[in-house]
Amino acid sequence: MQLNFNAETVAPMQSFEVLPVGYYTAMITSSESKPTKSGTGTILNLRFDILEGEHKGRIVFVGLNVYNQNKVAENIAQSELGSICRAVNVMQLTDSSQLHNRPMKIKLAIQPAKDGYDAKNVIKEYSSLSSNQVATPTPQDTTVTTSGKAPAPWEK
Repeated sequence: MQLNFNAETVAPMQSFEVLPVGYYTAMITSSESKPTKSGTGTILNLRFDILEGEHKGRIVFVGLNVYNQNKVAENIAQSELGSICRAVNVMQLTDSSQLHNRPMKIKLAIQPAKDGYDAKNVIKEYSSLSSNQVATPTPQDTTVTTSGKAPAPWEK
């Protein structure tokens, strides 16, 4: 295969190490619905982009079993989707694209490596940017304005 590629024009690949545990400002930038491996359900895959701080630009993925024969898995996924909807104030969801480009706070945890898979980030909590929740300080919370609030990139 012949290529006409100049590596100087492209940023090098980012590390895929897990992000530190804590709260991050993020937003869903894409979503995709796929059938489960068995073909009997539907997984909603969501891409979250970190918007601020040292880890700005990093990505976290979530897969929700929104329709599944296993009702426990389905209930967990629908509860998580409900939390996402509340965090971005979209209470009547008819298309996953309604969740795109709406900033929210997410709380990341780390799922340890197991069964041959590397450790990975998982989202444990979703909240609106305006919630009065006490958040664990994280590197992206270090910049403050005179109002005491960190300026959001989309507010600059």
